[in-house]
Amino acid sequence: MIKKEHFSIVIIGNMNPMIHHPSWYNYREIITNEDLELSLKNGSICTPDLSSLNFKNFNINCQINRWDINCSNLNFLNDIINVTAKTFKLLFETPISALGINLNSHILLDQKNIDSVILQSFIKQDFLNELENPASAKILITIPHENFEVNLSVEKSSLYRNHLLINRNFNFILKNLIGAEYKEFNLGDILSSYIAECINISEKLEAKIVGKFV
Repeated sequence: MIKKEHFSIVIIGNMNPMIHHPSWYNYREIITNEDLELSLKNGSICTPDLSSLNFKNFNINCQINRWDINCSNLNFLNDIINVTAKTFKLLFETPISALGINLNSHILLDQKNIDSVILQSFIKQDFLNELENPASAKILITIPHENFEVNLSVEKSSLYRNHLLINRNFNFILKNLIGAEYKEFNLGDILSSYIAECINISEKLEAKIVGKFV
């Protein structure tokens, strides 16, 4: 199976984009000197409203209400987890309300018209009960779990011909994990505790979906 993958961690809260400069990450020993030089050469942006940093194996974006880090190779997933954990251990006073883990796949299928078969496949599905919009060729479903929910979407890829796009967003409401009263916590512990489960669920969902097109 040929597929292109994309992984990201998203933090929702009150951010200060001006802090998120390549030099800050390097000074705090979160990135290497090589990554610092590469990011500066690649024209990283750092403004009061937005910071966008490009490194060798991952990218970081920060807005006033959102911080995210992403990569396109599962081999770098531990790297972005470590960067996230170190960053917010240092910025522990940042008010954070939600955490998301996203795993997206563009999968090449032997189908000439993916739009026409998506809905037909899911009408006969055996693991999801309710479609948000049965008339659409884009499938949107929310699957609840104990400490998070999975927002699953399936549609024709707009980037690659004859590819199916499967998005899996794992949304964590932090007050459910650490309590309603805000207190200092370690994002690295939360990510390390749940990442294997998220990948396992993600792979099972992907296998069931792709299996309907084989």
